[in-house]
Amino acid sequence: MKKKVHLSREQNYQISVLLQTGHSQKEIAELLKKNKSVISQELKHNRGKYGYHPALAYEMTEEREERFKRHRRFTEKLRLQVEKELREYQYSPVQIVSQAHQEGHPMICITSIHKNKATDGNLYKHLRHQSSTGNIRRKDISASRIGYR
Repeated sequence: MKKKVHLSREQNYQISVLLQTGHSQKEIAELLKKNKSVISQELKHNRGKYGYHPALAYEMTEEREERFKRHRRFTEKLRLQVEKELREYQYSPVQIVSQAHQEGHPMICITSIHKNKATDGNLYKHLRHQSSTGNIRRKDISASRIGYR
């Protein structure tokens, strides 16, 4: 498996300048000798409220790298915590993950909570949308990203 190589700070600044001068993503990829999907993902992940800013992009990349450095598992302790927050506090999986992120606690992703909720018998009955299928809506995932940015 290929090791992922992140864009350097200089490449972030080059992307910014090339975007401002009207170059397309494909042209930027050719100039930086990167695949066009790398440029597309960079812009998708690191575009702020007011466009692409290289310093902010680099900080966001560093933050994501630090956040995902730890290997997170759905341990028994974590399962009990999630179950308590679902049952007692009536939190949604989005709220659980967002709160853990704000407090700096390790947490699995929303999708993992939804996948595991169906395996605990009637745990799904404590959710606002009582679907036992384990399906989640795209809107729920997008809402969770608000807490990360």
